[in-house]
Amino acid sequence: MADIELALGQILFREGAGSRHIYRVVSGEIEVSRRVAGRIAVLGRVGSGSFIGEMGALVGAPRNGTARAVSDTVLRRYRRREFLSEVARDPDLSAQVLNCLSLRSRAQIEFLRATGVKRIDMRRLRLQRRVEATA
Repeated sequence: MADIELALGQILFREGAGSRHIYRVVSGEIEVSRRVAGRIAVLGRVGSGSFIGEMGALVGAPRNGTARAVSDTVLRRYRRREFLSEVARDPDLSAQVLNCLSLRSRAQIEFLRATGVKRIDMRRLRLQRRVEATA
């Protein structure tokens, strides 16, 4: 576990990059965006106390968005094992993380609907992830 500081505009991680760490915002704010049809779409913002990057790091998937500081920001960086240990020790934190993951999953579904994605071929997605992991 380590604390890191980002200045306004600094990138924490980029869409498509490997997911090795999970972050908790100590102070400041992070905006998450992704490229859709050649333009940038803002997925949302997270502030103090919120986690970011947990979805990809927990399942070993690439980052699904770019995270950028929209103010001077301090984050606590966790390795997957450290994060899971904290969640296992603290029932309130477990509930917060589960709630957050649920809300983000719902938000992603709504985002896909709004961008015109009708159906995701899960077999093709799994194959694509395997190919990317071996590249």
